[in-house]
Amino acid sequence: MCLSCPAYTTRRCSRCFSGRFCSLDCENNDRSIRGIEHLYKCCRAPTSADRLYVACMKDEMFLDDGEVEDHFRFNRFPRGYQKTNLFGLYQGIFRYHEASPREVHRWRIEGTLVENIKRLFESWPEPSRGSYYPWWKDNLHIFNRTMEVVDSCYVAEFMEYPRSQLDPADRDKEIKDLEPEAKREAFSFFAMIVNKWVPSPETSVWYSFGFCTCRNAVLPEGQFFQCHSESALAGLYQSLLGTVPDKSLEHFGDIYCQTMPKPRCSFTEFWKAYDRESLPSLFRKYGLEREMKQVTPHFAEFISSRFLHPSVWTLMNHLAVLTEVEQDQEISPPIMTDYGFMFCRSTRQKNALLKAYKKVLLVADPLDLHQACVRGQLWSFCSRVVPDLDKGLQSVMRNLYPLHSGNRLKPGRLWIHPPDLSIPPHLQCPVRRMYPCTKRQREDTRRRIGAK
Repeated sequence: MCLSCPAYTTRRCSRCFSGRFCSLDCENNDRSIRGIEHLYKCCRAPTSADRLYVACMKDEMFLDDGEVEDHFRFNRFPRGYQKTNLFGLYQGIFRYHEASPREVHRWRIEGTLVENIKRLFESWPEPSRGSYYPWWKDNLHIFNRTMEVVDSCYVAEFMEYPRSQLDPADRDKEIKDLEPEAKREAFSFFAMIVNKWVPSPETSVWYSFGFCTCRNAVLPEGQFFQCHSESALAGLYQSLLGTVPDKSLEHFGDIYCQTMPKPRCSFTEFWKAYDRESLPSLFRKYGLEREMKQVTPHFAEFISSRFLHPSVWTLMNHLAVLTEVEQDQEISPPIMTDYGFMFCRSTRQKNALLKAYKKVLLVADPLDLHQACVRGQLWSFCSRVVPDLDKGLQSVMRNLYPLHSGNRLKPGRLWIHPPDLSIPPHLQCPVRRMYPCTKRQREDTRRRIGAK
C-alpha cells in the first residue's frame, strides 16, 4: 500500500527503493505522517515545522523540543494552558486549513507567520474560526515578544498570581528568603500548579509532593501517552489549589470557564498542612478523598510523611530522570546500597541494571520491590516478575540485607548495618555484609589488630 494514499502499488521510492509510493507526487507528499517520516529517512532532515506537523496530527504535544518551542513561539507563553491553546491553533492550521509543513516552514523563514495565520482564519466565516484564533489574537502581544522581553517578563507574569496569595509580609521576598523551609518548598510547587505546569522529575518538589508514586514515571520512551497519572495528580492538586484566572478564556464559552478549577483552600492552609504532614486530611476536608485514592495507590501514604520514605521512591526518581548513567555520575547513596549499584564494576553494568529495574517496575508494585529489597531477595523477585532478565545481573542485583535480628527493621524504612569498626576497611568484605568471609578470618583479624 502507498505510504501517502490508500492506493495499492508495487512501486518503490525512486531514491532509496524502500518505501512504497504509487506516484512521484505521493513520494514528495509531506502531508501524511508515514510519508513525512519516510522523507526524514530518505532525503532530508526534518525541519521544526515537520516535527510540529507530526505532533499536531498525532495529537501528542511535544515535551522537550526546544527548537519547535522557539521557532513557533511556545516559549513566549509562561503558563501551561497557554501553550496548549497555541498547540490547538496549529492543529487547526494543519488539519482544517490543510497547510503543509513546507508552507509553514517558509512562513517562519520569511517572517510572515502572523500574517499568514491571519489570512487563513480570516478567509473563513467568523462562526467557523473556532475559539483558539480569537484567543490567539487577544494574546498577540505575547506571541510577538522578542526573547529579550520574554526573559524580563516571563518570571514576573508566572509569579504574579502566586505572590498575591502570600501573606502581605512575604509578597516582596525572594523564594529563597521564605521561612520556614516547608513554606518555601510549598510555594515553589504552588506556583507551578496554579499555572498548570506539571513538575519535572529534576525538581525537588516532584519527589516531595508524591509524583514519584506515579507509574508513568518509569515508562520507556514511546509509551508516555499510555499512562497519564502524573497529569492526573497535577489535576488533583489543581482541584485543591485552583488555577490562575484568565479573562482571555472567555472566548471558549461559559462551560469552558466553569471547568477551570477554583481554589478550595488558601496557600497558607496548604503549606501548614504540608509542614504538619497532614495533606491527606486536607484533601479529605475538601471532599477529594475518592480522587486522592484513585489517582495512584500509594500517594496518600507517601504524603503522610515529609522525610521517612522507602528508598524505592528514590529509585523511581532516578529512573524518571536518568536515561543512562554517565561515567563518574553520582547516584544517591541509598540507591547504591539498597539496589546493587555499589557492586557494579563499570558504567555499562550500571546502565544495564537501570534498564532492568525499569522493566521490573512496569509490571511490579514499587512497594513489592521494596519488600524484596528488605528481605535481600532482589534477584529472585525481579527474575520472577521479568523472566527474560539478563542473568549476568544476578551478581550485582543484591544488597546487604536482611539485617541481623538485633537490628530490627521498621516497616517502610531501610537502615544500613554499621560495619565492624575493629576491622580495617581494606579487610572488610562487601559481599558478606562488610565482614571477612568466615568466622575464623574475623577472629584471626581481631587477634592481629590486638597484637599490634
